[in-house]
Amino acid sequence: MARDVQSISLITIKHTKGRGRNNIAFIESTVIGRGIFAVAIIGLILFGYATINMILFPIIDLLGAGWSFYALREVKKSG
Repeated sequence: MARDVQSISLITIKHTKGRGRNNIAFIESTVIGRGIFAVAIIGLILFGYATINMILFPIIDLLGAGWSFYALREVKKSG
């Protein structure tokens, strides 16, 4: 339990530091990380370590990653 709280705290600090500063490298890394997360959760479901209900998390996360990817593409087009 304590490790979970520590992990969530570190992730929160990382996202708080990286957001709101137009940090393109940070946003690109979150798109990649979201893809890895989705593959990992889907793998856990396929191998029976997680229930099918968990599929909602990677679906929602992939939608957010797609939105971020599209926004990054638009930023790179504009200059």
